[in-house]
Amino acid sequence: MGLDRMPGRSYAGLMGELVLTLETDAVASDDLRHALAEGTVGHVSAARKSHLDGSAETVILIVQVATLAASSVPTILLPFLNRKRVRKFKCGDIEIENPTPEQVEQLWERCMKAQAEG
Repeated sequence: MGLDRMPGRSYAGLMGELVLTLETDAVASDDLRHALAEGTVGHVSAARKSHLDGSAETVILIVQVATLAASSVPTILLPFLNRKRVRKFKCGDIEIENPTPEQVEQLWERCMKAQAEG
């Protein structure tokens, strides 16, 4: 079993890690969480976020992805982005509300480049 296939293990010390934060609607959160966990062999944490103004509950997903598997993140997110299920996408110091697939791709490449440069 290779490093990229061993479940439940963090490889941050071996190859670096990227962290992104997503806010999604409660309906899509489970599917998105499972897709990211399976597609990146990453660790995904979830927390529900209630709004005092009575708007629909959202879910915050924090995703830790080994840089080795990071290139798959935009592809995994694409169907959720196209259906407008991702409300916020944050990587590093930049957060995008209602991101488009192109915006996610650009920001993700920027984050991967910053990680590689140390």
